Amino acid sequence: MKLDRYHAQANANEQEYHALRARLVEGSYIYQMFARLDRLERDYHELHRDCEQTGEIWAQCSPQLREQLHACGLGELLDRMAERAA
Repeated sequence: MKLDRYHAQANANEQEYHALRARLVEGSYIYQMFARLDRLERDYHELHRDCEQTGEIWAQCSPQLREQLHACGLGELLDRMAERAA
């Protein structure tokens, strides 16, 4: 009788262990996703700030430099950055 209760308790403990482990893994995954979202948000804001600064610098460039950069294909990208900075 005692042995049966022991086995029943052991099985219940094992099931609880597996359930808690599954919740821990799920919680860890969710935590990792939130951490990734935080990093992406920081990267986005940093990129946006860099884009604005580049646009401001581009707006101050001489017409000759603008022409040269347009000739090599960078001007269009820099124009868009300047529009965002405005």
